[in-house]
Amino acid sequence: VCGGGERRAEAQGGKSEWPALGEANRAGKGLKGGKPSGPLPRHFGPSQSVVSSGDVIFFPDPGMPCRNFLQGQTCRRRNCTYEHHETGLSRFLSHIAKARSTVEVCCYTITCNEIADALEAAHKRGCKVRIITDDDQMSSSGSDILQLARAGIPVRNDASPANMHHKFCVLDGKEVLSGSFNYTRQAVLANRENA
Repeated sequence: VCGGGERRAEAQGGKSEWPALGEANRAGKGLKGGKPSGPLPRHFGPSQSVVSSGDVIFFPDPGMPCRNFLQGQTCRRRNCTYEHHETGLSRFLSHIAKARSTVEVCCYTITCNEIADALEAAHKRGCKVRIITDDDQMSSSGSDILQLARAGIPVRNDASPANMHHKFCVLDGKEVLSGSFNYTRQAVLANRENA
């Protein structure tokens, strides 16, 4: 799903299915007009394609969404201080909620409980959920990664002294959520981010 494997495969005499971006661009096989102009890796069969909805989500949000709102219910708490309208996070979570077969995540860390809950819910409804994360961040304070592993979700780490700083999620092999957005509460509420 993400970085490192290509270099290791090539170093061991194998060939990566994913050409380096620079190579693809030099060979004229990059994206042209928003559509792939070169061959896709083998796991993209003729019946599959990458979806570009043009949906861009910007952060920070004014507040965290109310859990009742996220579940499509009416909040009955009188002084609820959470958001009761669509937010960047609620839009992000709605993409994960629509996944039907696979949710593949490659991210530095997950400390936003709402994202962890959405990944666990996808796993419980039968989606194959897999996570690759940074080895140093897996067990850091506030990380939800080990909780997700305990829930039965396969988790791998980069096993590298360098940061594994990717931030993307592939849904059903067709839709990609990608951008600067870290899967953290800080990113939701304070950082200038996009997904």
